[in-house]
Amino acid sequence: MFEKDASRLTLTEAVDPKKLAYETYRINREEYMILCKYLSPWFMGENPEELANKLFNVSESSID
Repeated sequence: MFEKDASRLTLTEAVDPKKLAYETYRINREEYMILCKYLSPWFMGENPEELANKLFNVSESSID
């Protein structure tokens, strides 16, 4: 299933009461890695990509 880029949502789509917030603003692994790289303080430690991947996997498994 193709998911629409959250940055291109119309206001009507963004406030759809039938959708949960995480369904509207869901990001893929690549986007998550970019956010982790620039926004998280622990991305400077050992194996930051591995930690970010594990966190992404946990968040994906809790949604499904």
